[in-house]
Amino acid sequence: MTVAETARLMSSPRIHLAQSDCPVSSSDSIQSSGKSPKGGAHASGKACDLAVDREKAYLVLREAMRIGFTGIGVAQSGDGRFLHLDCITDEDDFHVPRPTLWSY
Repeated sequence: MTVAETARLMSSPRIHLAQSDCPVSSSDSIQSSGKSPKGGAHASGKACDLAVDREKAYLVLREAMRIGFTGIGVAQSGDGRFLHLDCITDEDDFHVPRPTLWSY
């Protein structure tokens, strides 16, 4: 199962993905920040951003931790609330060790 497919199962049918290299439908928004080395987790196809807030964010966060997502970013203030989820591993030689949790 791909990151996007897992995210879809964990969120509502109309989620907003931000991922640059993953099989998503044309109705999804695809973008990459380009701020990280090698394009970051999104460019690897191992990350997505879910537009969820409040109770839904809590439920997605709980499930993401249960099934083993290794990178979790939380943006839950102001406009544009979302959760970043990725499944980067040590073998990916990424610039930030995993598992990790951060806020925006």
